[in-house]
Amino acid sequence: MLKLKHFRSSLAGLPDLLNFAALIDDGIVLGKDGSLLAGFFLRGNDPMSATDTDTERNYITGLVNTYLSRFHSGWAIWVDAIRVESPGYPDATLSHFPDPITALIDAERRSYFKRSEMHYETEYALLIQYLPPTRKSSKLGEIVYDDDTVETTTPAERLLEEFKKKIEDLFIGLGDLLKMHRMKTVTLNNGAETYQSDQLVNYLHYAINGEAVTLRIPDCPMYLDSWLGYTDLWPGDTPRLGDKFIACISIDGFPAASYPGILDILDGLPLHYRWSSRFIFMDQHEAITALNKYRLKW
Repeated sequence: MLKLKHFRSSLAGLPDLLNFAALIDDGIVLGKDGSLLAGFFLRGNDPMSATDTDTERNYITGLVNTYLSRFHSGWAIWVDAIRVESPGYPDATLSHFPDPITALIDAERRSYFKRSEMHYETEYALLIQYLPPTRKSSKLGEIVYDDDTVETTTPAERLLEEFKKKIEDLFIGLGDLLKMHRMKTVTLNNGAETYQSDQLVNYLHYAINGEAVTLRIPDCPMYLDSWLGYTDLWPGDTPRLGDKFIACISIDGFPAASYPGILDILDGLPLHYRWSSRFIFMDQHEAITALNKYRLKW
């Protein structure tokens, strides 16, 4: 009998590299490692606005830092800026103005918009992930801190409720300030039937494949890694995902200190890109340990 291992590749495919496992709640994805993931769409103030000043930016930055400082080890966030083509200027018949002056201003804007071949605008997304502690660590805490309370829910249910409470608190604190909109499961109708689609899953599909589509959620939303990672990935010196080549750019010329709007120039680039920034939260003692290990390499 022939050994089948000669005909099977042991190399990891794109689904093996993805951490997404299942959609377990409204806009919440469970990872293979037990992590929980949720997302928001957001939009700040226009940096070109006459009312946008450095003082206002610093104030907003301070508020955001205050709310984010409440997270501890196990949490991580991704802030994405996506540069996409503008859908087009609204038709004049769909615009209504109270007087001829404002109508003339809009007509001038429409004429200026149409003189250029392509226009781009930037969309922003915030993804937040929580990786619960291992069962061994949780069990140690239960031994150290004795509690006679009888739990009526499972640990998984309690972690999910705590995660939902945490992201709800973040939305209450920063929702109005950053014009945040939660990525949720929505019901759509294509004329023939009604189906459900999840905005977080749609966004993950875009982040992986670079295509903005509306996916229909199956009755059993499991195996998201295979469901989203269907595109061929070619590694090597010239990596390629499907028919899109991947290039990595390293920036090592950052100034000594950052300031609000340091990357505003990216909002004017006439091309399609996704700029993603990740921040991993750590408790103070863990952060000091990580920094000391890094200093040993100097």
